[in-house]
Amino acid sequence: MRASALQVLLTNSEEEVLPLLKRVVEAEQAYPVLGLALEALSFYDIETAEKYAKRNIEDKSEYITNSLMTVFAATGKAEYLSYFHEKLQEVTLYQLFDFFEKYTAYVEMLPSQNWEEAVLVLSNMALDSGEDPYKKFFCVNALLKLKDSAKAKEGQPYMILAEDIKNKLKDIKNSETDPLLKMRYSEMDIE
Repeated sequence: MRASALQVLLTNSEEEVLPLLKRVVEAEQAYPVLGLALEALSFYDIETAEKYAKRNIEDKSEYITNSLMTVFAATGKAEYLSYFHEKLQEVTLYQLFDFFEKYTAYVEMLPSQNWEEAVLVLSNMALDSGEDPYKKFFCVNALLKLKDSAKAKEGQPYMILAEDIKNKLKDIKNSETDPLLKMRYSEMDIE
Protein backbone atom coordinates (compact mmCIF):
# COMPACT_ATOMS: atom_id res chain seq x y z
CA MET A 1 0.00 0.00 0.00
CA ARG A 2 2.77 2.48 0.92
CA ALA A 3 4.70 1.54 -2.22
CA SER A 4 1.63 2.27 -4.35
CA ALA A 5 1.13 5.60 -2.59
CA LEU A 6 4.77 6.48 -3.16
CA GLN A 7 4.42 5.70 -6.88
CA VAL A 8 1.54 8.16 -7.12
CA LEU A 9 3.52 10.82 -5.27
CA LEU A 10 6.45 10.38 -7.66
CA THR A 11 4.38 12.03 -10.39
CA ASN A 12 4.83 15.37 -8.59
CA SER A 13 7.63 17.84 -9.26
CA GLU A 14 11.23 17.22 -8.16
CA GLU A 15 11.00 19.94 -5.50
CA GLU A 16 8.06 18.13 -3.90
CA VAL A 17 9.37 14.59 -4.33
CA LEU A 18 13.01 14.89 -3.26
CA PRO A 19 12.40 15.71 0.43
CA LEU A 20 9.81 12.92 0.64
CA LEU A 21 12.21 10.38 -0.88
CA LYS A 22 14.93 11.34 1.58
CA ARG A 23 12.55 10.89 4.50
CA VAL A 24 11.41 7.52 3.18
CA VAL A 25 14.94 6.13 2.74
CA GLU A 26 15.89 7.35 6.21
CA ALA A 27 12.98 5.75 8.02
CA GLU A 28 11.41 3.01 5.90
CA GLN A 29 12.04 -0.64 6.65
CA ALA A 30 9.65 -2.34 4.22
CA TYR A 31 11.73 -3.48 1.25
CA PRO A 32 9.22 -2.66 -1.51
CA VAL A 33 8.88 0.93 -0.31
CA LEU A 34 12.57 1.39 0.47
CA GLY A 35 13.60 -0.10 -2.87
CA LEU A 36 11.23 2.10 -4.84
CA ALA A 37 12.40 5.18 -2.93
CA LEU A 38 16.10 4.35 -3.50
CA GLU A 39 15.59 3.82 -7.22
CA ALA A 40 13.57 7.02 -7.57
CA LEU A 41 16.10 8.96 -5.52
CA SER A 42 18.88 7.76 -7.83
CA PHE A 43 17.22 9.69 -10.69
CA TYR A 44 17.13 12.93 -8.72
CA ASP A 45 20.19 12.77 -6.47
CA ILE A 46 22.58 9.88 -7.12
CA GLU A 47 25.01 10.83 -4.34
CA THR A 48 22.29 10.70 -1.70
CA ALA A 49 20.83 7.50 -3.14
CA GLU A 50 24.30 5.93 -3.06
CA LYS A 51 24.81 6.96 0.56
CA TYR A 52 21.55 5.30 1.61
CA ALA A 53 22.12 2.25 -0.58
CA LYS A 54 25.51 1.71 1.08
CA ARG A 55 23.70 1.43 4.41
CA ASN A 56 21.97 -1.67 3.05
CA ILE A 57 24.90 -3.21 1.16
CA GLU A 58 25.26 -6.09 3.64
CA ASP A 59 21.55 -6.95 3.43
CA LYS A 60 21.19 -10.36 1.79
CA SER A 61 17.48 -10.07 1.02
CA GLU A 62 16.64 -10.51 -2.64
CA TYR A 63 13.86 -7.95 -2.10
CA ILE A 64 16.33 -5.08 -1.80
CA THR A 65 19.17 -6.37 -3.99
CA ASN A 66 17.61 -5.28 -7.28
CA SER A 67 17.20 -1.71 -6.03
CA LEU A 68 20.74 -1.60 -4.68
CA MET A 69 22.07 -2.81 -8.03
CA THR A 70 20.08 -0.08 -9.78
CA VAL A 71 21.62 2.59 -7.57
CA PHE A 72 25.17 1.20 -7.69
CA ALA A 73 25.00 0.81 -11.46
CA ALA A 74 23.78 4.39 -11.82
CA THR A 75 26.87 5.67 -10.01
CA GLY A 76 29.15 4.25 -12.69
CA LYS A 77 31.78 3.64 -10.00
CA ALA A 78 34.03 0.61 -10.32
CA GLU A 79 34.09 0.08 -6.57
CA TYR A 80 30.77 -1.79 -6.81
CA LEU A 81 32.01 -4.41 -9.26
CA SER A 82 32.74 -6.84 -6.41
CA TYR A 83 29.16 -6.35 -5.12
CA PHE A 84 27.81 -7.36 -8.52
CA HIS A 85 30.12 -10.37 -8.64
CA GLU A 86 29.00 -11.46 -5.19
CA LYS A 87 25.37 -11.18 -6.27
CA LEU A 88 26.15 -13.11 -9.46
CA GLN A 89 26.95 -16.11 -7.27
CA GLU A 90 23.61 -15.76 -5.45
CA VAL A 91 21.25 -14.75 -8.26
CA THR A 92 18.26 -17.06 -8.68
CA LEU A 93 16.69 -18.24 -11.91
CA TYR A 94 13.93 -15.64 -11.54
CA GLN A 95 16.42 -12.80 -11.17
CA LEU A 96 18.65 -13.65 -14.13
CA PHE A 97 17.05 -11.27 -16.65
CA ASP A 98 17.12 -8.23 -14.37
CA PHE A 99 20.53 -9.01 -12.98
CA PHE A 100 22.31 -9.43 -16.30
CA GLU A 101 20.60 -6.41 -17.83
CA LYS A 102 21.83 -4.20 -14.99
CA TYR A 103 25.23 -5.90 -14.79
CA THR A 104 26.14 -5.51 -18.46
CA ALA A 105 24.91 -1.91 -18.57
CA TYR A 106 27.01 -1.20 -15.48
CA VAL A 107 30.16 -2.82 -16.86
CA GLU A 108 29.76 -0.93 -20.15
CA MET A 109 29.97 2.34 -18.20
CA LEU A 110 33.25 1.39 -16.53
CA PRO A 111 36.77 2.08 -17.83
CA SER A 112 38.34 -0.69 -19.92
CA GLN A 113 40.61 -1.94 -17.12
CA ASN A 114 37.54 -2.91 -15.08
CA TRP A 115 36.07 -4.87 -17.95
CA GLU A 116 38.86 -7.42 -17.68
CA GLU A 117 37.70 -8.51 -14.23
CA ALA A 118 34.10 -8.78 -15.40
CA VAL A 119 35.09 -10.78 -18.48
CA LEU A 120 37.14 -13.15 -16.36
CA VAL A 121 34.30 -13.71 -13.86
CA LEU A 122 31.75 -14.30 -16.62
CA SER A 123 33.97 -16.62 -18.65
CA ASN A 124 34.97 -18.66 -15.58
CA MET A 125 31.33 -19.13 -14.66
CA ALA A 126 30.43 -20.08 -18.23
CA LEU A 127 33.24 -22.66 -18.26
CA ASP A 128 32.26 -24.17 -14.89
CA SER A 129 30.71 -27.57 -15.66
CA GLY A 130 29.02 -27.60 -12.25
CA GLU A 131 27.27 -24.27 -12.77
CA ASP A 132 23.57 -23.89 -13.55
CA PRO A 133 23.08 -24.08 -17.34
CA TYR A 134 20.81 -21.04 -17.40
CA LYS A 135 23.35 -18.94 -15.57
CA LYS A 136 26.07 -20.16 -17.93
CA PHE A 137 23.92 -19.18 -20.91
CA PHE A 138 23.32 -15.71 -19.47
CA CYS A 139 27.06 -15.31 -18.87
CA VAL A 140 27.74 -16.10 -22.52
CA ASN A 141 25.06 -13.64 -23.63
CA ALA A 142 26.59 -10.98 -21.41
CA LEU A 143 30.02 -11.68 -22.92
CA LEU A 144 28.57 -11.34 -26.42
CA LYS A 145 27.01 -8.03 -25.51
CA LEU A 146 30.25 -6.79 -23.95
CA LYS A 147 32.22 -7.92 -27.02
CA ASP A 148 29.92 -5.96 -29.31
CA SER A 149 30.05 -2.96 -27.01
CA ALA A 150 33.86 -3.08 -26.89
CA LYS A 151 33.98 -3.23 -30.69
CA ALA A 152 31.83 -0.10 -30.87
CA LYS A 153 34.04 1.90 -28.50
CA GLU A 154 37.13 3.75 -29.62
CA GLY A 155 40.62 3.02 -28.43
CA GLN A 156 43.17 0.24 -28.39
CA PRO A 157 42.15 -1.14 -24.96
CA TYR A 158 38.62 -1.84 -26.21
CA MET A 159 39.86 -3.48 -29.41
CA ILE A 160 42.07 -5.77 -27.32
CA LEU A 161 39.12 -6.51 -25.01
CA ALA A 162 36.87 -7.38 -27.95
CA GLU A 163 39.46 -9.84 -29.25
CA ASP A 164 39.99 -11.32 -25.76
CA ILE A 165 36.25 -11.79 -25.27
CA LYS A 166 35.95 -13.40 -28.70
CA ASN A 167 38.70 -15.89 -27.78
CA LYS A 168 37.07 -16.65 -24.43
CA LEU A 169 33.75 -17.25 -26.19
CA LYS A 170 35.43 -19.68 -28.57
CA ASP A 171 36.93 -21.52 -25.58
CA ILE A 172 33.54 -21.68 -23.90
CA LYS A 173 31.86 -22.93 -27.06
CA ASN A 174 34.52 -25.60 -27.62
CA SER A 175 34.57 -26.72 -23.97
CA GLU A 176 30.83 -27.03 -23.43
CA THR A 177 29.51 -30.56 -22.90
CA ASP A 178 25.82 -29.85 -22.25
CA PRO A 179 23.96 -30.76 -25.48
CA LEU A 180 21.41 -27.95 -25.19
CA LEU A 181 24.06 -25.31 -24.50
CA LYS A 182 26.22 -26.66 -27.33
CA MET A 183 23.27 -26.24 -29.68
CA ARG A 184 22.57 -22.72 -28.43
CA TYR A 185 26.21 -21.68 -28.65
CA SER A 186 26.50 -23.02 -32.20
CA GLU A 187 23.73 -20.57 -33.20
CA MET A 188 25.61 -17.56 -31.80
CA ASP A 189 27.78 -15.27 -33.87
CA ILE A 190 30.97 -15.13 -31.86
CA GLU A 191 32.98 -13.19 -34.43
